[in-house]
Amino acid sequence: MTSSTDYHADSTPGTTSNMELRIREYQLEMLNESLKRNLIVVMPTGTGKTQVAILRILADIDKGNSDKFVWLLCPTVALSEQQYIQYATVFLPSGAEDKAIWDNALSGIKIAVSTYQVLYDALSHGFVKLSQMSLLIFDEAHHCKKDHVANKIMQVHYHKQHQSGVQNLPKILGLTASPILSDLSSLEIVESNLGSICKTPRQYYAQLLQFTNRPLILPRLPTYTIPNCSVKAPILEKLCGILSSEDEVPSSSKMKSKQLKHIRRFMQTSESINQELGIWAATEYMRKSIMHFKESMRMGAEKTNISNYGKDFAMEILTRLGKLQDCSPAIQPEEISPMCQCLLDELSKAYREGFCGLVFVTQRATVLALKWLIENHPLTSHLFTCGTFIGMSTTQYSKTELGNLHDIRNQTETLEKFRQGSLNLIITTDALEEGIDVPACNTVLNFNCQLSLKSFIQRRGRARRENSQFIIIMEDESGPRYLKRLEMEEIELVQKLQNAERRQIPANELDFDKYERISLSLDIDRTGAQLIMREAVGYLYNFCSKLPAQLYVSNKPLFTYERNNYGRFRAVVKLPSNLDPSLQSFSSSRSWSRLKYAREDAALQAYKALYQAGLVNDYLVPTQVSDHLEGDIIFRSHYSIQNQLDPWQDIALLWKLDSQLYAHNLRIIRPEEDEIHLHMILPTQLDTTIHIPLFIDYCTTYTAILTPGHPITTDISLCQQVTNLIFQSVYRDHCSRRNLDYAFLLVPELEETKLIEFLERYSGSVSLTELLNQEATPSALGLLRSHTRPSRPLLVEPWVAGECFLPDELSISSFDAKVKYMTNRRNFLSHGNLAAGKSTNCEARIGLEANVKSMSVRDFFVDKLPSMFAQVALFTPSISHEVEVYMIAQILRQELSLRSVTPWQRIDLLAIAIRPTSIEHRATFRLLAFIGDAFMKYLFAMQLFLHHHLWHEGLLSSLKQRNLSDAGLAHAIHQSGLGKFLISKHLNGKRWVPPLVSGIEPASNEARQRSIGAATLADMTKAVVGAAFTDGGLNQAAACASVMFPKLKSWNASSLHDGTYSKTRPENAVASTAIVDMEELLGYTFTDKSLAVESMTHPSCTGLVQTTSYRRLSFLGASVLEWIVVSYLHRHAQVMNPQRMQSLKSAFTNNTFLTFIAITFHQVREQNHIDVDDEHNVHKNVTTCSIRLWDFLRLHSDALSTELSDFVQKSSEKADAIKHELWEQRFYPWVRLRALGDMRVLSDIIQSIFGAVFIDSQATLASCDALAEKLGIVPLLEHFISHQITTDHPKDTLQAILPGRKVSYQICVDKVHPGTLRCSALADSSEIASVEGQMNDEVIKMQAAETAVRLLRKGFALSETS
Repeated sequence: MTSSTDYHADSTPGTTSNMELRIREYQLEMLNESLKRNLIVVMPTGTGKTQVAILRILADIDKGNSDKFVWLLCPTVALSEQQYIQYATVFLPSGAEDKAIWDNALSGIKIAVSTYQVLYDALSHGFVKLSQMSLLIFDEAHHCKKDHVANKIMQVHYHKQHQSGVQNLPKILGLTASPILSDLSSLEIVESNLGSICKTPRQYYAQLLQFTNRPLILPRLPTYTIPNCSVKAPILEKLCGILSSEDEVPSSSKMKSKQLKHIRRFMQTSESINQELGIWAATEYMRKSIMHFKESMRMGAEKTNISNYGKDFAMEILTRLGKLQDCSPAIQPEEISPMCQCLLDELSKAYREGFCGLVFVTQRATVLALKWLIENHPLTSHLFTCGTFIGMSTTQYSKTELGNLHDIRNQTETLEKFRQGSLNLIITTDALEEGIDVPACNTVLNFNCQLSLKSFIQRRGRARRENSQFIIIMEDESGPRYLKRLEMEEIELVQKLQNAERRQIPANELDFDKYERISLSLDIDRTGAQLIMREAVGYLYNFCSKLPAQLYVSNKPLFTYERNNYGRFRAVVKLPSNLDPSLQSFSSSRSWSRLKYAREDAALQAYKALYQAGLVNDYLVPTQVSDHLEGDIIFRSHYSIQNQLDPWQDIALLWKLDSQLYAHNLRIIRPEEDEIHLHMILPTQLDTTIHIPLFIDYCTTYTAILTPGHPITTDISLCQQVTNLIFQSVYRDHCSRRNLDYAFLLVPELEETKLIEFLERYSGSVSLTELLNQEATPSALGLLRSHTRPSRPLLVEPWVAGECFLPDELSISSFDAKVKYMTNRRNFLSHGNLAAGKSTNCEARIGLEANVKSMSVRDFFVDKLPSMFAQVALFTPSISHEVEVYMIAQILRQELSLRSVTPWQRIDLLAIAIRPTSIEHRATFRLLAFIGDAFMKYLFAMQLFLHHHLWHEGLLSSLKQRNLSDAGLAHAIHQSGLGKFLISKHLNGKRWVPPLVSGIEPASNEARQRSIGAATLADMTKAVVGAAFTDGGLNQAAACASVMFPKLKSWNASSLHDGTYSKTRPENAVASTAIVDMEELLGYTFTDKSLAVESMTHPSCTGLVQTTSYRRLSFLGASVLEWIVVSYLHRHAQVMNPQRMQSLKSAFTNNTFLTFIAITFHQVREQNHIDVDDEHNVHKNVTTCSIRLWDFLRLHSDALSTELSDFVQKSSEKADAIKHELWEQRFYPWVRLRALGDMRVLSDIIQSIFGAVFIDSQATLASCDALAEKLGIVPLLEHFISHQITTDHPKDTLQAILPGRKVSYQICVDKVHPGTLRCSALADSSEIASVEGQMNDEVIKMQAAETAVRLLRKGFALSETS
């Protein structure tokens, strides 16, 4: 016979005063045991362990020790929150890292609730002491093992203090349904770790059993009759094939391992699902995972400059799958595995009214796959409403983890719905075995999970309603035998501990409007930000105010209301059309008693959607550019980057390793002189021909040509001696006869015998007397050196008759010769190193000007080495510097080639691109940077547009501008480590000495830094991309850009080709008559008609939820048009300099020019009219009309419509004059164009049309080229190029005509005619020209500049400016 006792608490924890606990005898038995010793209470789930803990807490509080408090520990945050609700006390979350915060939180409390980790951290930091506690309660005490944080609390703090003699430690109370984890041997371990003993009711054990409902255990085995259960899903088969072909591509094992990490893990999971559940589930899981992964990667592409090789490789592999087909809704028997079919059969049999069940599976991925299968299978789809649960830990995989589709933010809602009954089945992992408050179930299924004794007891304990069942799906015949063994172990455990299960009390909920208004909110766990319902309207207005402003457009949200038959309200809010159609209309989640509440609810739902779309950040403010930049990035004007890469360090190492040597043919072409032929020997191979201009003087340029190397075997010692002999001719003071380990060798021959002969013949010197006796020719003479006065050596010029008189007798002491001193120059790479002013004597070569001079025979001796080798020594600093640059470029090429399909051919362009400060190659560098800049803007605009289809134009523009700014590009180079390739060291010929292997410092682990301006780093990035485009076209440039700027992805257009982007477009767009007419006007037929509609939809169109405004397409189209113009100019780069190209680009892409195009572009069509006169005669009349692009514009602003009509009417005559100037007068009319006025809507639709055609044609530039041709942009551009018509801005032209003069403009208002302005163009305060007119400030300044230029070119106003 059972009995119970009503315990009325006079003093209760927290705020739950007067809480009544219904106490049973077995609970009092456990209470009494806990008062005697440290105790672990072992009772089944649902039998009241929590009540025992409450009784123990109350007993402790009744002692009246005001200085101490009770601390309840739970393994998870979810359980901590659950216990916090039940105890109604102080819950301590993690993150408090200040002692004052802890002292304040614990001041005056009686009970604290937290996870194990929170207490462990607090004890470790000294924020809390065990001596402050009277009782320490461990919920789910069986976790106290091994490295679990619960065990750390005991071992690191409790036991350590206990052993040191501390007396005032808290008592221990443990709570668990199963004190073991695997087998019975773990029982003693848990007891030892907690310093407690496990107890279960003994005296009142019969009463305990009466409150325990045991389910019927039903083991089930599948019937293997379904065919083709081992066949793989089609997507899986295709992916396996792609990876097999990828394995054949040669790559380093380390790189291959990085690349395959994500894709292989995904494959393993998919194969497991294929085997466990069958083809249908595997296909659905892979399809949804791939789509989610692609979308997440595109959304996050611009957030970091750090490349993730695995994810990027997975993205590239998955795009090869093409468009993924949806799973068939009709699931075939062969698409289900036998075990899964068994599960579905048992589920359908177990279903009854009031069904409440759990399905336990092993893998997280299986949870979702099984949910989708149950929801779609005909046996179960109409019976079950499913949820999923995988745990509440925030340590989850990244959103861009392939195969990770779970959102833990929705799991609390899942449990709540399960408690309320709106969900009747949850598929879960072991996360719901214990600790989480789940209602009693009548059916629990264990699907293909290996059960331990603990999991068997815990999962069975979930099925504790009357007549419940625990169904165990087993793989083979060994399953039932193993189940019998578990039951025997449980009997043994019961005999030892008399184990039972616990029960939890679900919390009650209120359902009143005021309560709902308070409880409804948007909570962000990561930041703690919260938006409650009553503040949502203000937040929404603030968001809309941050959208890009535009005339005639209201960005305010628009609310409408409906009232139902019961007098309750629902609200609908309309957001501006600049947003995606899916974000333009939202309704309140329910009806409300007050209109105000309905309005707030609708605003909250809208704000939630904006947050999910990424337009609101984790702090619940409108997303800013900084939210998509890494960490706390601060863009700077200068960056500290690695020192310039020194390839000679690698060369020195190769010399020391006796590596293979390569000989490179070196030719020095000398106009009107013989070529010099040598070999440069290096322990590495240069694989490209290097042309090096050597500027001798303003009239003479030599050319050094170094060809690709070929392997050789030679006597290094001989080569070093020959090289030393050549260097000694010029660098005698810096060359040692002992140390000859030069970093490179220069030899005239490769054969050993010829090298020996060279050394024997040319080593040393000879007296001038002896040389004259041999009647040597000047070309064979070496350098002349003085015995008496060491100075620069002399060169003997070739003489003609009469210029040199050889002595008739050997006794003569002097003779006359044409000689000159050898130059001090060592840098021949630019004209800038020549003396100021052009030399009038163009006969000089390597020395100063030659003169006929009387020479004392005895004062001079002559090098045996011919002087042409001295010239080689002179040129060596210039040649070696260029070789160094090319070696750096060659290393960079290897980095860039990792992503590029097309091999680099023009390494000379790359060598120029990495030298942004080089004077010699400035024009070519600027051209490459000009191309690269436009190309990167085009690529990044396309990427942002496709990856973030929910983002408005303002956010896209800001992110593009910030990332592609000088600071943004420089920061990418700074992070990527590619800054080491930037050449900032210029050749200092006077300090150059022949490099020795022994003198080259080895590479250091601590890289030295240098400060480089952001603009310089950005220019290098653009130039390298421009070089890639010039070398290999679009694909190579795109691959190169993704390396130089990792936020740019090589797969940025993949969503166009795999169907992902098309799914974001509005459906069922009808080809109306207006669209057909517009297509005829443009000469282009849209596949997606909604793009044509969007391109003509003005932002003033609100309420048209089928489409967004043209602002996004205009953003994309602006970059596309710019690239079309730049690529066209690139094809004519041979006849233009970069400055001219920049001027042309600005002239043909600015808004006023595009406005002019929109006004003038039209098509004349005939219209037939049928008239019937009074006599009923039929007359057919044919008239013509002009169809213009702006005729198709959709807008909802009467004011804009009126102004647009007036503008076009007034501008028609001006447009004719502009057209005449453009085509006939060969003049770019900056003033007339700007005087047209600022009608931005017209230039916007030109840009949006380019964006629409680009997207509709699957990013085909040829279609956009054709559109530019049709609009007249390309023909006009070609006209300006072929006729060399200038397009420089008048103000720029005026400043160029007056270099060094300060040009300014002075504007004043005519006092007689107040509407008239007068503007004077001034040079150093002197007036050049003045104009008057009724125009704005900008236009009149341009006209004044234009007038001044015209006067100056005609010779007027010169005296005034002199």
